[in-house]
Amino acid sequence: MHHRRYVGGDFERIGHWQYKYIRSYTDISPQTKFLDIACGCFRLGKLMIPYLDNNCYFGIDSNREIVGAGLEFELKDINKDFNVSVNSNFDFSFCSGYDIAWANSLLSHLTLHDIKTLFVNLKSISNEENTCYFTYFDKERTPGRHRGNSDTSHARKDFYHDWLDIKDTLVDVGWNCIKTPVQNHPRHQTIVCAKIT
Repeated sequence: MHHRRYVGGDFERIGHWQYKYIRSYTDISPQTKFLDIACGCFRLGKLMIPYLDNNCYFGIDSNREIVGAGLEFELKDINKDFNVSVNSNFDFSFCSGYDIAWANSLLSHLTLHDIKTLFVNLKSISNEENTCYFTYFDKERTPGRHRGNSDTSHARKDFYHDWLDIKDTLVDVGWNCIKTPVQNHPRHQTIVCAKIT
C-alpha cells in the first residue's frame, strides 16, 4: 500500500472527510460533473465515483505510478464509467466541462507561478456557473511551522502561502475567491471557493 503512504497516509480518514465536506457544503448531486484535481490514487475518487452517474467523474494527476496503483487497488471493484488524465501541465482538455472542481492540498505543493498556470488552464473549461474548491496551508493559521518556500513546485514539500498572495494570483487571471465559512480541514488547511469573474 505504498501509494497510500505516498499521498500522506491517513488515507481513509482524509478521503471520508473530503467526501463528507463536499456532500454537506456544496450542491453536488449524482448528475454533477465533478473534476478531482490532483486525484492521486483516488482517495476521494473511490467514494465519489460510486455516488456519481456514469462519466460524471473526471480525475487528473501528474503521477502515473500513483494513478495506476489507485486504478489497480482502490477502484478495482467499482463498476462505473469515469475519466482520468495523467499529465503534469494542467491540461484539462480531457474534461468536457465541470460543475464542481476540487483540489485538496494541491496548492500546498505549488509555487505561486504554478498556481497561476493551474487557474489559467482551468479557466479554459470554466464558466460563471462553475465552482472550484481548493485547500492550502495558510501562513497565518500555521505560525512557526513554515519556512521559506522552494522555487520549484514539489509533491513532497509543503508550501505555506499568504492569503493575499493566493487571492491576488487568482484575481490576476480572472478568478474571485473567498475563504469558506467552514474551516474544519483535518490538517488545518484553509478551504477556498473560487469562481471566474
